[in-house]
Amino acid sequence: MCAITGIFTVQPSGQEPALVQQQLAAMTHRGPDGSGTWQNSSLYLGHNRLSVLDTSAAAHQPFVYGKYVLVFNGAIYNYIELKQTLQAKGYTFTTQGDTEVIPAVLDAWGIEGLNQLDGMFAFALYNTETETLLIVRDRLGEKPLYYFAQYANRGELAKLHFASEIKAFWAAQIPKQVNGTMLLNYLGTGMLQNPQKLQASFYNNILC
Repeated sequence: MCAITGIFTVQPSGQEPALVQQQLAAMTHRGPDGSGTWQNSSLYLGHNRLSVLDTSAAAHQPFVYGKYVLVFNGAIYNYIELKQTLQAKGYTFTTQGDTEVIPAVLDAWGIEGLNQLDGMFAFALYNTETETLLIVRDRLGEKPLYYFAQYANRGELAKLHFASEIKAFWAAQIPKQVNGTMLLNYLGTGMLQNPQKLQASFYNNILC
């Protein structure tokens, strides 16, 4: 099952490593087989691991593959076929699982590589050379992924939290405010989504 979490911030407060640990602690049930973190000056990633395909330490996350750092929850069903195709292109692999296929696919085909992935997944992939962060959820949303953004003047992103479960945000001291529209829709019609804002959750400013 696994859990992923992360914080991107323009102006680090120094509390981010502790907050990531608190977010991971709130989701230990999702990954009892190990926990890890990675950070630079503005990005802090965390992962709780449930070992399935490759239980070795080599598959520990956050996973570093060349210039990429990955936290991943899910399963790539066609990873064996993808590995064979990528190996023919010159890519090499050091584990027996599906995790390292993701950065290789994105490196080989760019953003269009997402169309190559058959599975259920939520992941964050950071490119240390271009300093870009890609956060992805599978097409049907089988694997959960929530995010909370704070903006500075003129709509510029100041801070971004993401996690596999909303409870991780409470652990990071994010305000817990019920979304009145979502609650009213649910009580009145049983709807679990706002048709005018499909990414809304039952809490204000926490999107999925």
